[in-house]
Amino acid sequence: MSRPRLAQTVVTPLRPLIEDAVRGGLLDAVEVVPDEFLGQPAATELLARMLDKIDAPYSFHFTQMSLGSPDFPDRYPLERRAAAIARFEPLMISDHLSAASVGSFAFEGNLPCVHDERGLACVVDNVRAAARAFAAGCECPFIVENIPCEFEFAASTMSPEDFTLAVLEGADCGLLLDLHNLYVHERNRGLDAEAFIDTLDPRRVRELHLAGGETLAWGEYVDGHCASIPARVIELLELTLARCSPTLIVLEREHDFDDHAGIIADLERVRGLIS
Repeated sequence: MSRPRLAQTVVTPLRPLIEDAVRGGLLDAVEVVPDEFLGQPAATELLARMLDKIDAPYSFHFTQMSLGSPDFPDRYPLERRAAAIARFEPLMISDHLSAASVGSFAFEGNLPCVHDERGLACVVDNVRAAARAFAAGCECPFIVENIPCEFEFAASTMSPEDFTLAVLEGADCGLLLDLHNLYVHERNRGLDAEAFIDTLDPRRVRELHLAGGETLAWGEYVDGHCASIPARVIELLELTLARCSPTLIVLEREHDFDDHAGIIADLERVRGLIS
């Protein structure tokens, strides 16, 4: 069983830290959010130069597909994105199980799908279409991520977790399992995260996300990517690694960039679990 690669999401304020961690062997890889780089050739070239400078394996984690939107085939420039990616060699390509765009409206964040049979059929079709398009020029898998749901639609007939399982089976795809998102659901919705992890087919768990969040004034805990990894998320990581063999484990830190010591401590803690 091969050891997972440890990665971090690339954000400009943390580039020096990330490059030092790669050179020092603390990071094996990086994760890049490529949406804004793939629309124009000049931006795609900038992405290529950035990856050359970092000089490490990488994954592409999209945020703007909106796989739960019925107009995905007509709205999203899938073929152009797939053609732009063909020059790269990512370890994974992923996006979220969310519905955040319709027509010209785009919400900057993850909104839940309607978790019913009709919503399931829509997502399955869209995931299959994305997987086919990317496979034409790239050998890596297209996988989907579970999101934290701040609300549920009244029309939903299944839980977010059951919906995720149904998408994996229906689209025959892998999972980017965000353990912090499970923790958010434990805190806010009473989810038994350990029981959910036990229901997963270990072969489908291809990548893990770790992060830290914050509690808002009214008591809701949110996935802020702004703090150190909570101890409970580390517990869920240990449980997951006992059952699954992901290729990649990614630390997401996209706010509070001055806490270099905390970021390094998180990386060292995870490194200790997988070494």
